[in-house]
Amino acid sequence: MIQLNAFITSARPRYRELLAIYRNLPETECRCDQPGVCCAFLPEMTGIEALHWFSIILEMPQNEQTKILRKFVEFYFTNPIRHAGCPFLTKGSCSIYEFRTFACRAYGLWSRTTGDTRTR
Repeated sequence: MIQLNAFITSARPRYRELLAIYRNLPETECRCDQPGVCCAFLPEMTGIEALHWFSIILEMPQNEQTKILRKFVEFYFTNPIRHAGCPFLTKGSCSIYEFRTFACRAYGLWSRTTGDTRTR
């Protein structure tokens, strides 16, 4: 755990830089008729984004940490068989929207045809 905290601390300045880059992307929003459906697929993420997600989880109360970590295990280990949905998907919306990955941010930038093709 000590090494993870050190990695998180060292990644913070890089993540702030990444967020500054993300602010240059066009704003996207879910416009489909089934919000959260695209969140059933595995999002790609950088190491910096993964460390930031860990820092978010570590700031949660213990019972919330346990709950979200169980959802992570379910999502990443069973998703190819059963689409469990993103661990941060809560009641059809993203509970960490401000801190979502590039893959999630870019999803709405594709045309409907491109999106449908890439998520088959």
